[in-house]
Amino acid sequence: MSLKTSPARCLRCGDPHTEGDEGWNADWRQGRGHGLVCPTCQTPEEAAEASVKTAYLDYENAAVGSDGALRVAPFGGWHRVQAAHHPLIDDPDIHLTVTVKKSQLLIAVAAHSDASLQAVFADGPCTTVAREALDKASAQPRDRRISVRPLDNWPQDSVMLAEDHALFADGEDRGELVLGFAREMNPQLLDAFAPWAADAMRTHMNTPPGTEACVLGGHHRRGTARSTPRTPADRSA
Repeated sequence: MSLKTSPARCLRCGDPHTEGDEGWNADWRQGRGHGLVCPTCQTPEEAAEASVKTAYLDYENAAVGSDGALRVAPFGGWHRVQAAHHPLIDDPDIHLTVTVKKSQLLIAVAAHSDASLQAVFADGPCTTVAREALDKASAQPRDRRISVRPLDNWPQDSVMLAEDHALFADGEDRGELVLGFAREMNPQLLDAFAPWAADAMRTHMNTPPGTEACVLGGHHRRGTARSTPRTPADRSA
């Protein structure tokens, strides 16, 4: 856990730290940095802890919270949830995208989105941000049935909610919304979703391509999923 600041000195021995020095660790207490500790003054336990944390925590995209404490997310995770635009949401068949970028969870909705989709999110910041974004877009609830389906060749850091006829190769409109995700999805993303959705996605992660689909309420529907969303040109062909 390195902190590249200069000028600075070791908290324990007073040796100066210069830009480019390796092995220096930051001394954090309740999320606040108190200074640096040089390699000589670190205990083996402190050095090992720093190495482990550096391997799985994304310090590059850390942020300071309103309380002044540093927020550091694991790689693929997030310390902030916010509404954002995503180009896919311009397609009227796409109701929602959820993407992790630079330790932020970005939720995109539009006026054509089904406002009931907030039910796919876990209670807490994700539901709050989704609800506020849907209200701002004046989206209306239609209480559509939502199914969960793995997609081939889909980004690992993204999940979307789309009309079923946009994802199924047969183009049939079953009146469902489909929560689509990569089989190799970043598992951190599961924390953003309600238990029923997260459990269904977890079932299909890292599985061979197939025709499985899990649907809210226990209903199952089978069909062939497209590897990517159908474009307007696809649907008119």
